[in-house]
Amino acid sequence: MNAHCRSIEDWTVTDIDPFDTLDPRIADKARRLHRVHKWVFFPKGWITEPGGSLLIFDGRLYPLCRKRPDGTVVILPMVEFGHPPLFTLRRPRFLYSGIDHPCEDEGTQQRLIGVVQRLGLEEEVYRRYDALHRELAARRRNFRRLTCRR
Repeated sequence: MNAHCRSIEDWTVTDIDPFDTLDPRIADKARRLHRVHKWVFFPKGWITEPGGSLLIFDGRLYPLCRKRPDGTVVILPMVEFGHPPLFTLRRPRFLYSGIDHPCEDEGTQQRLIGVVQRLGLEEEVYRRYDALHRELAARRRNFRRLTCRR
């Protein structure tokens, strides 16, 4: 095994804060990015489409669902990771700003959870997180395979 490769036991240790191994100058930023990441698939805002429908987008600015004028909600298919959003943000309305981001403000967290429940997006949010975790797991496996050759 290469000297720079960690053993399998090192990869599975869960009682160590992963940010403790980072350079202290960037550890706080990494912790904040991790907290921000927890809210990436929750609604961030909406735009009003010409027909009166509301297109709700997530924290990555990808379409999440469409709420029609009659009140029905249509969940939109998830865009593959790495592709740009399929719509343009014309006159967007946001549910929160950088000041009251959900990772910092409990009131914003409760507001977003309420929006998800009212729109019936709980399963879709879970599904998108699962897809992201599968994608990241595949990338980690490929990275380990490439860096830990014997």
